[in-house]
Amino acid sequence: MTDEVSSGNIETKLAYDGSSVDWFLQRLSNLTNSSDLEFGITLQVSGTTVTGTLIGGEKYFKLFAESFSQAWPYEDKEEIRDAFESNADIYKNVDKDEDLPPTQYVHLKDALFFDGGYKFPNEGTLWRGVLPRFYGHIHKEA
Repeated sequence: MTDEVSSGNIETKLAYDGSSVDWFLQRLSNLTNSSDLEFGITLQVSGTTVTGTLIGGEKYFKLFAESFSQAWPYEDKEEIRDAFESNADIYKNVDKDEDLPPTQYVHLKDALFFDGGYKFPNEGTLWRGVLPRFYGHIHKEA
């Protein structure tokens, strides 16, 4: 974004740039990034349906670090966990009254994918997606 977009000038921004980002989904993602809020959501992404629980970036990176380090085959598991968990630092110590910059990603836990009548994986997984890539969303898991 070239300028900060407030509620009052979204229409002007869309008139110039088109609807490249779903501003409503972006606000929902910002909300999960600045709080402990989590909720079910289903997204349409390039012909594939993705469903799961929308979580904040801090929680996503903590869960990713834990999962990755558990699978790490070497002895330095704690160092690996700490290295990946440090990616969550961008979301820490944020003044809750201060507006975060518009998010560019959504983070899901327990994500499942549906494509051509197939569901994968068998158990939910962590998933991180780029906001402009979504074609629709439902605020409930499938």
